[in-house]
Amino acid sequence: MYGLVYSAASQRDIEKIRRYITMKSSARVAANYLDALAEFCGTLRVSPHRGQERAHLRKGLRSVGFRRRVSVVFSVSEKKQIVRIARFRYAGYQGETE
Repeated sequence: MYGLVYSAASQRDIEKIRRYITMKSSARVAANYLDALAEFCGTLRVSPHRGQERAHLRKGLRSVGFRRRVSVVFSVSEKKQIVRIARFRYAGYQGETE
């Protein structure tokens, strides 16, 4: 099983998504959505080579969709046995919420 690491940028993305969903719906909906996203990311520990390769952007980069709204951008280190979540791209988010 691979380790799972979230970059600082991906953690900022999660916070932006949380604020956006909270603003559009509610804090409970945002929390449930992000819990499901975290659970989904956890499955990359077992099956890290899913999604599309994005080598044209950076060697080893991959992306996989979550619930048609989020692209999870990540890389896999075979040597270290780690999946590193680089970014989250949320389709509904268009800018700052503050």
